[in-house]
Amino acid sequence: MESRILIIHPGALGDVLQAVPALRGLRAEAPGGRLVFAGQPRLGRLLVALGVADEARAFDGLGLEALFTDEPALPALAAFLGGFTRVVSWFGSREPTYVARLGALVADPIVARPVPDDDTPVWRHLIATVPATALAEREAVAPIGPAARPPASGALMIHAGSGGTWKQWPAERFAEAIAAVAARHALPVGPSSGSWSPSCRRSPPRSRSRAPTWAATPG
Repeated sequence: MESRILIIHPGALGDVLQAVPALRGLRAEAPGGRLVFAGQPRLGRLLVALGVADEARAFDGLGLEALFTDEPALPALAAFLGGFTRVVSWFGSREPTYVARLGALVADPIVARPVPDDDTPVWRHLIATVPATALAEREAVAPIGPAARPPASGALMIHAGSGGTWKQWPAERFAEAIAAVAARHALPVGPSSGSWSPSCRRSPPRSRSRAPTWAATPG
């Protein structure tokens, strides 16, 4: 029987990207399995395009709200959840009714908070909630990239901001990443117009090309 794993995570872009190491760990534990990501549709499509997930489902259409009540689960929801060998829910962990009812519908449920209670990095917290012993940490946090070959020319867009300073990548690391790309491609660099947070006001490296081909968007 093919291993099918459902991952439920309705978070925003930054939160979902923090889950990539854990998703990689799940795939390493079941290399022949199929990962189905249920979250915001655009983010699910992104994970599929990047090869992190195999299929995307819209979180809003799952009907999980029924698991927060004592009413019988809809047959369609029960059949859908029952089709997975494991369900990882980074959602609903603080609601005992949801946890119990999900556990009654699936064979191997994992319900955990999407963020830690302490200063543990989010990605490290998430990977600790799933079986991921088959994956080395350096592989879990390796850069994300599409499997398809990139076009000969294009634009490199850098978004240096985030919804909170606690999950904002250091500006120095952005500069290192930009420098590495500029060393391989003739890309001039420079920020877009707009207000920048103090931590992101840095002078990016310069390259030899004339026409600007990337811009950084302020948070």
